[in-house]
Formats: sequence, C-alpha cells, structure tokens
Amino acid sequence: MKKRPENAPPVQNESPISRHVDDAKENPIKLDWSVVVTRMAATGITTMDELVNALDVSRSSLFDAKRKGHCSKKTFAAIMKGFDLREDQLRRLPMRQELELTNERVPPNGWVIESIESPVLVAANGVSYQIAKLSNKYLQQPVRYARGKFYDTLDAPPVSRREYQERITRHAAVCSLLPKGTNVPNHIDIRPLSDESAWWVLDEWIPSMPLASLIESGVKFPEERIKSIGTQLLETLAVLHTHSCIVRELTPERVLIEDDSTNCYITDFEMAQLLVSDISVSGKWKWTTPYRAPEVSENDTHWQSDLYSWAMIIVELMSGKAERDEDRVKQNSPSAAIAKLLIQCLDVRYHYRPSSIKEVLKVWQRWSVKP
Repeated sequence: MKKRPENAPPVQNESPISRHVDDAKENPIKLDWSVVVTRMAATGITTMDELVNALDVSRSSLFDAKRKGHCSKKTFAAIMKGFDLREDQLRRLPMRQELELTNERVPPNGWVIESIESPVLVAANGVSYQIAKLSNKYLQQPVRYARGKFYDTLDAPPVSRREYQERITRHAAVCSLLPKGTNVPNHIDIRPLSDESAWWVLDEWIPSMPLASLIESGVKFPEERIKSIGTQLLETLAVLHTHSCIVRELTPERVLIEDDSTNCYITDFEMAQLLVSDISVSGKWKWTTPYRAPEVSENDTHWQSDLYSWAMIIVELMSGKAERDEDRVKQNSPSAAIAKLLIQCLDVRYHYRPSSIKEVLKVWQRWSVKP
C-alpha cells in the first residue's frame, strides 16, 4: 500500500480503500462523476459492487475516481467503454470553482480554505456544489472550522434566479427551524459572492465520514451500531417533521458518522420540503435512487416518505444491499418483528406505512441487541 505523502491535505471522507491505488496516477484525467451516476441509474446499477462487476476496473480505482474527481487513463478508458461514452462526455473541463477555490478572495471574509473535501457533487434536482474545509483564525472553537459548500450558479440548471436561490438556501432555512441538540450540524452562515455568481453555505465542522463512504469501503456494522444509527435517525426525523420539514431523499451520503463516536447526523437539506414554503425545490429529478420513496419522484411527498428512506438504509446496513426484497429483509433481520416493521416502511403505498415515527420507535427499541 502506498503511503500518503506527508504534505497531502487532510481529507474528511477518506477511507482506507480510497488511499489504495492499484494503477498509475501519473497525469490523472478529470472526470465528471455525475455522468457515471446518471449512466448507473439508466442501466439499473445501484451500488459500487454492481459497478465494479459491470466495468473492468478495481473497486479501489472507482472509489478514488468518485471521491477525487479524477482517475488514471486506464480507469477513464474502462468507464468510457463500459458505458459507451465519448471522451468529451465523461471528461470534466476545469470548472470555475476549481480555478478559484484556492484564491483567497473567493472564500467568505475571514475564512481560509484548508482542504477540498469532494469533487463537484450534483444533487438530484441539478444543483451542483463542492465541499471544502474552511478555517477562521478570528473565531474560537467550536466554530473555528467549517464545512463549506460552494455553489456555482454558472453551472446552474435552467430555472429562475429566485428558484435557484431558494434551492441553495433551503438547507439554511431548515437548520434555522431546529432546536439546539438536534443531530444536525449547526449552521453558521450563508454568503453569496459580491455578484451572486456563487454562494457559500457554512456549517459546523464535525470530523466524520458519510455513511456511504463507510458502506462502500466494506465496513460491517454490528447489530448494536445499526440499532444506534437507526434510533438516532428516527429521533432526528421526528424533530424535522415536528418543524414542518420532510427530508424527501435521505441517503447514506447525507448521514455523517462522527469519528471516534457513535453519533450520527443528517445534513445537506437541499432537497427537503418545507411545508411553510411556497416554492417547491424538486424541479425535475435527474435520476432515481433506491432510497427515494416512489411518491417523491411524482412530487407527491408525505412525511412517510422519510420512513421509506430510513428503512432502505437500515436494510442496506443489515444485508449489504439497498433492495426492497421481502425475502432478503426477513433473512437478514434480527427478528420477525423488525422484519415486519422494515417491510411495512418499504411499502410502495405511503398510506400503508406506519402512522407515526413514535410507532416505529416503539417496535425498533424493543430490539434486544446481542452482547
């Protein structure tokens, strides 16, 4: 295994697998991972394991390409061939945020970029952003560091300025409604550049990894950890629903697992629906995921939609795959009661799901975890 260079910047979401590179890294080629995601959805590929099987590429190389936004010529060629893409379709040209993120006049006043934590990410409604770790020497802990999301309107979907700003500020609007102590990173600020061509959304920095990264790196979750994650997610969803917020697309990418802790947090509410808002942020969903309830794609969202997403995450933690398969759920559940609960939450008809999160917690907390 190659050693990480001493002068390499820290990476929040890096896993042991992402540090292992089995092919040459000379002259890496930048690629647009959102194109890969779109092709995966179109071909019915939902997991990294399925992607590895479909392409002649190692798991570690694909994981690196996803996390870093670039790959070797060999990996690039294999992805092109596997998805029948032209080079210009897959190659990511230098974007404005990549050119400017290292420029000190781009971060908000008083903040400095410590490291870039992700390639350009694209939400299901077309909003693209990039995550960075920022520091502010004028502030004291715990807000000296921030998780910043940089939105570039030059790469925005074709919607009105008001709607696009609503999409960007939706996360801040959700966080402002929540009481302290909720398992959601504290929101710090939201600031546009002077010409409003780009925006920064700043949250509290929590040393953590997305649940998706842990799943993709092959981490096996013991029953005690699964129960803890499931409980915390349900309790956080209950608070969100009390404050008229439906997450709509809760995915492992939006769940942060704190380092050296059992705490987990829900973040990135760009896709959330606020029942008190007169603007819908859905637009047209660019692709499907196994975590999104069927009615959400039809813009018919109900709070039970979040139970569907929750149950799919739990099924993936238990079985290794995010699939709505009753036999698989029964086989991998710790008890018949838990299996029945998960199957009910995954019903394609939202009105057949449990009537309240309290009802779900009542069954979930009866689960007696083996020592």
